[in-house]
Amino acid sequence: MRERLPKLLLDVWEAADMLSIGRSKLLALTYEGKIPSLKIGRRRLFPVEGLIAWTKDQMIDPSARSVVEAAPESVLPVAPIGVLEQWRLDALDRKRVLEEEREFHDH
Repeated sequence: MRERLPKLLLDVWEAADMLSIGRSKLLALTYEGKIPSLKIGRRRLFPVEGLIAWTKDQMIDPSARSVVEAAPESVLPVAPIGVLEQWRLDALDRKRVLEEEREFHDH
């Protein structure tokens, strides 16, 4: 029997369940550009790594971030470097720019 590989993309229901939010809220956040997704045909799919990165970005307490980062590798999906890695780098870039803007406005 073949070993089943972890999913890289989730459908709307799976992604909403993973984030413990409703489907409508997930789609609203997606259409606002806050949660990454892609369309294949008529289906909207959500990269697991993108959902994990978005969740980390939502955490306010820096010590809480380590909970997600310390998760066993068996829990986190393994994805090839490519589109997901580029999305993560883009997200980090956006986060850095927002932090710089906040620092500028605070002074």
